Amino acid sequence: MKKHNSEIEQNPFSLSIGDLMSALLLVFALLLSGAMLKLQKAQVKLVAEQERLENIPKQYENTCLAIYTELDSVFADDMEKWGAEIDSTTLSIRFLKENIMFDNNETALKADFKAILDEFFPRYLAIIRQYTDHITEIRIEGHTSSTGEYFHNMELSQDRARNVLIYCTTTNSLAYKKLITDKVTANGYSYSRTLKNKQGEEDETRSRRVEFRIITDSEQQIQNILQAIQ
Repeated sequence: MKKHNSEIEQNPFSLSIGDLMSALLLVFALLLSGAMLKLQKAQVKLVAEQERLENIPKQYENTCLAIYTELDSVFADDMEKWGAEIDSTTLSIRFLKENIMFDNNETALKADFKAILDEFFPRYLAIIRQYTDHITEIRIEGHTSSTGEYFHNMELSQDRARNVLIYCTTTNSLAYKKLITDKVTANGYSYSRTLKNKQGEEDETRSRRVEFRIITDSEQQIQNILQAIQ
C-alpha cells in the first residue's frame, strides 16, 4: 500500500481530484466567457437591427414630407388660378375645374387646360426627378361624379387620363422622356373614388377631376421590415 502511494507521489503526471476540479472550473469559465461574448455580440446586433427598423418608417415619412414640401413650395401660388389643390396625405395635385379641362362628356383637352399643363408638367417632373429612388409610379388619374352609367364613366375617365398623358408626353417634356416612360401611367376610375363634402355627401363638382398622384415605395419599405423581422 505504501509502495502504491509512493508511486503516485513520484509520478509527475498524476492529478489530484482538486486539480481536476480546478481544470474543469477553468474550462467552464472559458466556455461561459465565450457564451457571454456571443450574447453580447447578439445584443449589439439586435439593438442595431432595432434601430434600423425604427429608421425605415422615419425615412419614409421624411421622404413624403420632403416631396409635399417641395410641391407646396413650387406650386402654392398657382393652385388658385389653376383651380387645383395639393393633398398632403396622398401627395396628389388635383385639377378640379372640369369646365376648364374638358367639355361635358368629352375627352379632348381644352386649350386652357393645355396651357396649364404646359406650365405645370415640366416643373412637376423636375421635382419628381429628385425622388425617383422613392417613387414607384406617377398616376395621372381621371375621375367622374356618380352621374351617368359606371362603365361609360370608366371609359370617359380613362380616355381623359390617357389624353392628358399623351399631351404631356408629346409637348415640352422631351427632356424627361425616360422618366415619363418609366414612371407615369394613365388610369380611369369612373366614380369609384368620389370626393365628399363636409357633410359626408358626394361633391359632384369636385369629383369630376384629374389628379397627378405620386405613389411611393411604401410597399417596398413594408417588405423590408417584414424580411428583417423574419
